[in-house]
Amino acid sequence: MSTISDPPSGSFQLSMLINDTRYRSYTFQFIALILLIIAFAYLGYNLLSNLQAAGLNISYQFLGEPAGYDINQTLIEYTSQSSHWRASVVGVLNTLLVAFLGCIMATVIGVVVGVLRLSNNWLVRQLMSIYVEIFRNVPVLIWILIIMAVFIAILPQPRDFRGEDATASMVLGSFAFTGRGFYSPAPVFGPGSG
Repeated sequence: MSTISDPPSGSFQLSMLINDTRYRSYTFQFIALILLIIAFAYLGYNLLSNLQAAGLNISYQFLGEPAGYDINQTLIEYTSQSSHWRASVVGVLNTLLVAFLGCIMATVIGVVVGVLRLSNNWLVRQLMSIYVEIFRNVPVLIWILIIMAVFIAILPQPRDFRGEDATASMVLGSFAFTGRGFYSPAPVFGPGSG
């Protein structure tokens, strides 16, 4: 009686990883991951070699240098002489504020429109249905571009408020609506301000 010899363990396991349907997808994913890591390593090495040949250096030292630009809306102390790091923190805080206010505003508008869409009044129900379908089917980026184009085309620029012969005037003497944004005076609290 003859015995069948087992194949060497190394080739058997490799064959199992490729031919066995239970392990084949994991094997190919692992091979793809290794190739992706090698590709990114090559690109990173190539980038660093080319930057070094050009005399450029990648570092985060610029974060400590003065920014040299103004940011209109700040939740923390910031001037143009503040560091780039401080400017990035201001940017993150402004983004979080806008996201928070946007969530609140979207919730309020969504609840009101949703309730009005269930109205017994045919006209209100149809208007809210049209509103929902328009805003649901058009990407947000397109709305941002449309609104920005309208603001730039209709509203005056900040230079129109300057000088003796200003062509634009402020609303209620204090608020300026421009193509670059809305400006209002900051409240100054002091003795007697109440």
